[in-house]
Amino acid sequence: HSESTWECETLGGDYGEDVKCPQGKVLISNCGSGTFKDCKIGGASYATVIECCKTRLEPDVTCQWVNAGFGKYIECPDYYVATGMCSSGAKSDCAGNSHKLKCCRFWDANSS
Repeated sequence: HSESTWECETLGGDYGEDVKCPQGKVLISNCGSGTFKDCKIGGASYATVIECCKTRLEPDVTCQWVNAGFGKYIECPDYYVATGMCSSGAKSDCAGNSHKLKCCRFWDANSS
């Protein structure tokens, strides 16, 4: 995809840090490291990296964090999209979980 068309940005965070997309953007890709900070932005190393892009969908105020343990997949409930995440290293750094995903409800302002 084209960065200028999608208006994307890449954000990084430390172990146990909630990394969230700015208002009006959704998470389209991510990296969660293990014991070492394996996720890179330029020359900097992070435990978590997310790419957030602008969407034509309108955000609802309804958001929730979905948690999981090591080796488990996380997905947002139906009609929700990911807008942030947290990942751990060797410990459960995300509020007692190895990783978590912020899911927010969005709606299409152009549909009737």
